[in-house]
Amino acid sequence: MFKKIVFLSAVSFSAVSFSQQNPKEKLANYIDSLYSHHKLMGSFAIAENGNSTFQRVVGFADAEKSQKANINTQYRVGSISKTFTAVLIMKAVEDKKLNLNSKLSQYFS
Repeated sequence: MFKKIVFLSAVSFSAVSFSQQNPKEKLANYIDSLYSHHKLMGSFAIAENGNSTFQRVVGFADAEKSQKANINTQYRVGSISKTFTAVLIMKAVEDKKLNLNSKLSQYFS
């Protein structure tokens, strides 16, 4: 019996000791790695229940002037925003919050 308790204690201790980093720390490390290899610039945020739980800013607000980006940096939106908008609209349709046959005047005067 004592050997079983010692074994379970050792397994529990090693599981806690060698557990993976939390997901947000892994995401931060991934973003930093991409930035260090010149593959990414931008601002990233995750909100849970209306509260910001993760923020990371990498890169430049103005690359020519070497001005670092910060949490208030405003970026020019490119064509990729259309894809995100389409996905969000279809998600709202899927959740029955929006109908594709609705007129825009129903939401904007």
